[in-house]
Amino acid sequence: MEGTEGDLGMAPLVPRQWLVFSIRRPPLGEEFLVADAFVRMGGRAVERREGRIRAYFPPAPDPDAFALELESVLRSRTTVMNLGLEWQWDLTGRAPHGASRGARARRVGPRLVIVSPGPDSPVPPPEGRDIFLQIDSGIAFGSGEHGSTRAALRLLALSVRRGDRVLDAGAGSGILSVACARLGAHSVTAADVDPYALASARRNAELNGVAEQVQVRRLDLTAEVLTEADSYDGILANLESDALLECLPGLERVLSEDGWFILSGAPKGERAVVVESAEVTGMMLVEEAVDDGWWAGRFLRA
Repeated sequence: MEGTEGDLGMAPLVPRQWLVFSIRRPPLGEEFLVADAFVRMGGRAVERREGRIRAYFPPAPDPDAFALELESVLRSRTTVMNLGLEWQWDLTGRAPHGASRGARARRVGPRLVIVSPGPDSPVPPPEGRDIFLQIDSGIAFGSGEHGSTRAALRLLALSVRRGDRVLDAGAGSGILSVACARLGAHSVTAADVDPYALASARRNAELNGVAEQVQVRRLDLTAEVLTEADSYDGILANLESDALLECLPGLERVLSEDGWFILSGAPKGERAVVVESAEVTGMMLVEEAVDDGWWAGRFLRA
């Protein structure tokens, strides 16, 4: 159920070949929804190329069957009717460099600036107490280009107190964990079950000089595990709505009495359901943010 992924080190975990799915490039407002659907189905990198959106997946036993499942998910999560879904094998064994990144530098909120690592990355001039986060999303979800991540980061800058112990549930690339550490948290548990995400979170903690503060752990966020865990001063959960609602009671149980809670990953239309579920567990919404149709909320104990 849980354990330290010490054997992962900094070695890249990538398949020897990739299964690449692509669809015709949708209208601009649908691109993030398409990318999100790809990621939720296991896509490790998403890119725009030659008028199409491409996603890289680990090999599937039956690509044609997986294509039917993927098409169903894309149709349910977007309004795109003419998908033109195609798939092919990429035998290079490498996810595309720069996939899922977009801009090289992006300001997120009043203090945080996300910068893709590299000598050619333009860095905006610092303003006041700016904190620069070098994030290489690699083949894990969390480059800072998704609305749910940006919304969570904005609320995070208002929440972290020096010395906090934080749990990042579903850490992905570790972008939120790194931000917590850079904002002054004493320790951050970056929890995920995906080995690609765990490796990426380790790399980003190293890139930002917070490897000692960020503890990357393989952790299945079930109620049984969470009730046995230590308490935390702050909890982050940037997860899809179903997973968020499922683990919410367990997460609440390990939050300290004066702790803060940031929930993200829900489309704006599902805000009411998430808020109501959080209130049932004794939480109170005190701040919220919306970015590109994705909602995040900051809660305290009622």
